[in-house]
Formats: sequence, C-alpha cells, structure tokens
Amino acid sequence: MRRGHPRGLDQSLPGLGAPALLATAGSIGLAVGLFVAGFEWITVDLSFAMVCRLPIAVQALVPVAGLAVNALVLRAGRLGPSTSPTDEYIRAVHGGGQGIEPRVATWRLLAAAITLGSGVPLGHEGPALYAGAAVGEEAQRRVGNRLSASDRRALLMAGAAAGVAAVILAPVTAVVFALEVPFRDHVARRMVLPAAISAGAGYLASAGLASTEPPFSLATHHPLRFVDLVGGALVGLLVGAFTHGFAGIVRGARRASLRWSPPVRVAIAGSAIAAGAVVSERVFGAAGLGLGSGSEAMRWAFEDDHGLVLVVLLVLVRTVGVAAAVAGGGVGGLTVPLLLHGALLGRVVDAAVGRHDSSLFVVVGMASALGAGYQVPLTAIVLLAELSGQPGYVVPGLVAVAVGRIWGSSVSPFQMLPRDHEID
Repeated sequence: MRRGHPRGLDQSLPGLGAPALLATAGSIGLAVGLFVAGFEWITVDLSFAMVCRLPIAVQALVPVAGLAVNALVLRAGRLGPSTSPTDEYIRAVHGGGQGIEPRVATWRLLAAAITLGSGVPLGHEGPALYAGAAVGEEAQRRVGNRLSASDRRALLMAGAAAGVAAVILAPVTAVVFALEVPFRDHVARRMVLPAAISAGAGYLASAGLASTEPPFSLATHHPLRFVDLVGGALVGLLVGAFTHGFAGIVRGARRASLRWSPPVRVAIAGSAIAAGAVVSERVFGAAGLGLGSGSEAMRWAFEDDHGLVLVVLLVLVRTVGVAAAVAGGGVGGLTVPLLLHGALLGRVVDAAVGRHDSSLFVVVGMASALGAGYQVPLTAIVLLAELSGQPGYVVPGLVAVAVGRIWGSSVSPFQMLPRDHEID
C-alpha cells in the first residue's frame, strides 16, 4: 500500500479523492435516512397501525390481500417472486446480475411497502438496506467514470449501512453488518470510513423525524456471574439449532415461491399468516404479536412475566408466519425476524433456568441469532456492546455467539468467501 493514501479509498485512478468520496457517502446517508423515515411512517404509523385497529376477522385477511397485491406489483414490474432484499444487496456487492437498476428498485420497494404495510411478518431492515444500496448505486451512475471500482463498491455499502442504521437505530452495528454480511466471517474493511459516515448521517436524518427510543429497556447494571456464562452457552446451543432449522425452512419456502403459481402462493401463505393472527388474538390477546415486523412481539419478549409454553408458542407462530411470507413472495427482511426469534429463545432459557429477573438472555439471544443466522459474528458482538455497554451482557454474549455460530446456518445462499482485493 502506498504511503499517504488511506487504504480502501482507492486513488490509483483519477477520481473523487478521499474527501469528496466521504462527502458523497454522507449525502447518500442523509438521503437514505430521510427515505427510510418516510417509508416507516407510511408502512408502520399509517398502514399497519390502521390494520391493528380493525376487527380480528379483517386483520387476518389483510395480509392475504397484501400478498395478492404484492404479486400483481411484482408482475407489473416484470419481476418474479422476490428474494430477500438483503440477498439482492449481497449479489450486487459481488457483481452478480446487473446491479440494482432504478426501475427494478422502484417496483421492489413498492412491493415491500405493500407487504409490510399489510402486516406480513417480515422486517423493515431488508427494504431499507436495499434502498440504501440503490441510492449508493445511483450515486455511482451520476459520478460516472470518476470513481474507481473500489469507490463504487464503497458507495454501495455506505448506502446499505445508512439504511440499516435508520431502522435498527444502532449505527455502529449497521456499519459492521453492511460490511460483513456479503462475506461469511470476513469484513470489507477498506470500506469502513464511507460506511461509517453514511450510517451516521442516515441515523441522524431518521432520528430527526422519528423516535430513537428502543422498544425495550435494559438493567442499568448487571454483574457478571458464572451462571450467566453457562446460560450463554445454552442460549447459543438453542439458537444455533434453531437457526440451522430455520435456514432450511427459509430455503424450502423460497423453492415453493418459485414452484407455486401466484394464486396458490397467496392462498396457502395467506392462510398460514391469517391463522397466526387468529391464534395470537385468542391466546395472547393481540393479533399484532403474530403480524408485522415484530416490534410489538419484541416488547412482549422483554416482559418477564410470560410462561415457557406461551413463549414457545409465539416462536412457532412467528416462524410459521415468516416462512409463509417468504413462500408467498413477500418482500421484506429476515434480520429483524432473526433478532425477534433470538430474543424469544433467550426468554425460553431464562424461563427454563427460573431466573425471570433480567433481560440478559433475551439480549444475548438476539445477538446469537443474528450472528448464526447470517454468519456475522462480529456484527453480533458489536450489537451486544452497542445495546448494553456492560461486561455482564457482553461476556455471556460472546459465549452464545461463538456457540451459535458453530451450530447455526445462514439464511442467505448468496454469501461467499471474499477475494483478497475485496477485503484488504
């Protein structure tokens, strides 16, 4: 590496230069943050909030209608049943296909808004990451040949980091996730500065328009105890086994979405999601626990007064819902569902060992599920530190992430080991 040139801001070709590249990344982050804030306002605060006020018989049918309209939108855009938006981002990073075209991005994001606004149980972080990557790629097109190949990839990843930061409100975790998820157990470290600038800008833009309060609170102090390390290992084993099975379920659901005709997809998947809404209403008193991206279910997971049977039942309801959403061709993310499943499985361990006195295993389960479900252990560790900032959470979490990584499987088939020039 030549002296005087920051690694990752490739200046081997005439280009923008490091300051201009970082300024461009910041502009991308602001644009993405504003877009995500608007997207969430429309899909969550307006559409899904309206769905939750409807009678249960209507609530159960709205996701069915959402999947049907989603299929029509994808057909109008000449797109097949959508893969996860995160997978589309991974393919773009590796150069698979033709990148993220504006026309395709527009139709896919419209389908995502319909999917999520109707209560189909997928996450907002997938469309947000995808939208950010699309903005980054559009910035590449406008700058043209003034960018090197490395700088083009940097802007793509910077936009993705901004999108995730605007949704999960954890900007450092968003940076690491955007750089780690395309590569199993590796990080595109040369892209750190643009991604950090963009994620920070995206977080600030979104936070300026929406609440930054997390849907849960943690204990102000949690001392580290040996039993917590044992519990962390148990969480890792349970989460690893779950994500291994969950990845297989997701792969099967994707195959079904390609094999089934649109009417069959909508009928079968919509019926499964509707059944989950009815079960949630009858058992938990709230259909929203089985619908939507899971913010209400996440708050429920952090409450410590639920029995083991109820927690396991909600895991089953959410798992069936996510699998049905994928099989039905819904457009949404799998990261937030993984975090929710991890939180619920952490609560299972908490209930099994009879603690019921802290959120420790819930947070540890979230991190372990993210690390195992996308094979991103570094992102999981950063999430622990950013959420808690306490050794009492981080150390048991390290154990859970390591164990979960060993036993878990990725939900994405597009991750690959990087070539040297992609990570140096």
